[in-house]
Amino acid sequence: MKYASIIIMLGFLAGCSMFTSDIQKDPFYQSFFQKTRLIMSQEEIEIYKHLPSVEAKGEFIEDFWEKRDPTPGTPLNENKIEFQERIDYANKWFEEGGGNPENPQGWNTVRGRIYLQLGPPTLRKMGEQEYTDRFGHLMTTRRDPVEIWEYHQFNLTIAFMANQYGEFHIWGRPPAALGRALREARNYFYYSPEEGLEHKFEFDLSYQNTLIKITTPTRKLSFKEEGDEMVAEFRVKVNIYLDFEKIDEINRDIRIGKSQENILDRDELSFTIPYQPSRKGSYYIEAIVTEKTSSAMYRDFTKFRH
Repeated sequence: MKYASIIIMLGFLAGCSMFTSDIQKDPFYQSFFQKTRLIMSQEEIEIYKHLPSVEAKGEFIEDFWEKRDPTPGTPLNENKIEFQERIDYANKWFEEGGGNPENPQGWNTVRGRIYLQLGPPTLRKMGEQEYTDRFGHLMTTRRDPVEIWEYHQFNLTIAFMANQYGEFHIWGRPPAALGRALREARNYFYYSPEEGLEHKFEFDLSYQNTLIKITTPTRKLSFKEEGDEMVAEFRVKVNIYLDFEKIDEINRDIRIGKSQENILDRDELSFTIPYQPSRKGSYYIEAIVTEKTSSAMYRDFTKFRH
């Protein structure tokens, strides 16, 4: 699993080369997929690439932003606005190699792609790298620009250094915390990352014996007291895909109430939602769960064949 995460991370940092020319014929490639794939789960990428029609992709795009809307029912989707602002910022400040004024690609540089996924760093420091021998004597008058980005919410520091062409790359090996941060950002994508990641509510999703099961560590939950009970409440949305086409949606409000002693004795809590497959094929199940007490949200996928 560790090596798979590294491969995925390097793929995201490498830009568009991992995608075939077929996907670039998609009418929504430049306006949607080319950039938003950076905040998609691997399952969403796979589903989108296999959608059979323009209409199906249009529905996917609408649903993609709807389930990332932190304030549903209001006119604005803060996540969508924030993501576009990240693109605009990256195109303005991270353009490298001259670029094309009519089609800026600052978002598709190493710094730009990280900025799109993680947002603005908590602290950004800029300087120059000097080249000295082991005695500290200057070996050359060459100076290479260096940037240090710190993301306190991810416990992550990234160093970038520019080459002779002014192109910034990660200095040395990518930090181990970067892969974890990219995974968290895809699951927790919020217009305010510090707020969205602070609570770190999360869960595991599985499907067995016609039951969708959601299991979360007790320590990740926020409870409220109601009489003698400790209560956790959730808003659950489940999307069902059959052979990459969305065929069903389930919405539930879940309440779990137990005594304090019972809660303290448990490492995890779980609940189930019945689902009977209607046809044979390959199924993806996506669950988006909001913990009502903290407003923290998390997403997960599972798949099975029927």
